[in-house]
Amino acid sequence: DRLKRNTEKIIEMTRFNEDILKSIPAGIITTDKDGHLLSVNEAAKNLLHENRRKNRDIDIMETLLEQLSETLKSNRVINNILTFNDIEGNTIYLDVTTSLLKGNESSKDGAICSFNDISDRKKFEKNMDLLDRLTSIGQFAAGIAHEIRNPLTGMKTSIQVLENRMYKNYDSSNERLFSGVIQEIDRINNLISGLLNFAKPRASKFEKTNLEEVLENTLTLLVNHADENDVEIKVSGCENAEVCADKAQMEQIFLNIIKNSISAVERSGLVTVCFSNSLREDGMYVTAEFYDNGCGIQLKDMPKIFNPFFTTKSQGTGLGLSVVYELVKINHGKIDIQSVEGEGTKVRIDFPAYGGKDFE
Repeated sequence: DRLKRNTEKIIEMTRFNEDILKSIPAGIITTDKDGHLLSVNEAAKNLLHENRRKNRDIDIMETLLEQLSETLKSNRVINNILTFNDIEGNTIYLDVTTSLLKGNESSKDGAICSFNDISDRKKFEKNMDLLDRLTSIGQFAAGIAHEIRNPLTGMKTSIQVLENRMYKNYDSSNERLFSGVIQEIDRINNLISGLLNFAKPRASKFEKTNLEEVLENTLTLLVNHADENDVEIKVSGCENAEVCADKAQMEQIFLNIIKNSISAVERSGLVTVCFSNSLREDGMYVTAEFYDNGCGIQLKDMPKIFNPFFTTKSQGTGLGLSVVYELVKINHGKIDIQSVEGEGTKVRIDFPAYGGKDFE
């Protein structure tokens, strides 16, 4: 009877330990003292399966086993943040800790590895760092912009007066010179306006805004630009695309994103805009997604796409996506960009639906 009771207790304790391992959200892997794999809990299987699906050329398990082996050799706890790039260009971060399994103080029975996918946390931290940098750069840019704009206004006025005085002796070469100078001044002035909009956006007026109407207004402004580049724009709507936002700022967001998409595609390219609704724990959301089949963004450039003045275009200012990022944040939205070089880019923006949340 005593043996039977002890056996039942051992079985019960084993099941209890197995239940604990199944319930832990962290991935857990154990090996014996020779490095042979003993167990992999459910969370580890799920994490490894998902990462293997996204990283066909990378064996993450092999990397984890190497760290376990190092712990067995060195008899010490090892903590590393491992990074992998998946096939979609996203960076996967795993927080991995390995330590010894000890039966008692002197024995070494094996090693245990616990790991978590902390990609979302890292992404949040990067966004916060970016926000801090954007704030500092914005304040600096606003001061510089004001200092430049004042003499520019005087220069343009003087050149226009000089142009009028020389009207009688005007020839085509003089006309090109004056026209070129004024055009360049206007270009600098537009850059300054972009800087000021980025640094100090006007006060927002939150109201019921239909994103499909915003898109319609935006496409009216871009139809000639799209036709000139032989780019087709397709739109797919949803039942309710109403959000609580600043309409003018929404138009600026859509304008900048679609202009970027048109610039990215080759002749006979395609830009698609889709709206959808989704119910989440904190309410209803409206999602706007912009797809293009253009040149895509190089993997090395992805971390810099929201940085002010970062551009790969010869005529670009590098402020378009910086302004988009800032305006999306002001309007309580979230933006995510995924891109594959040579295949295209997807921009996704989520906004709380009108009535889903109240904003002051």
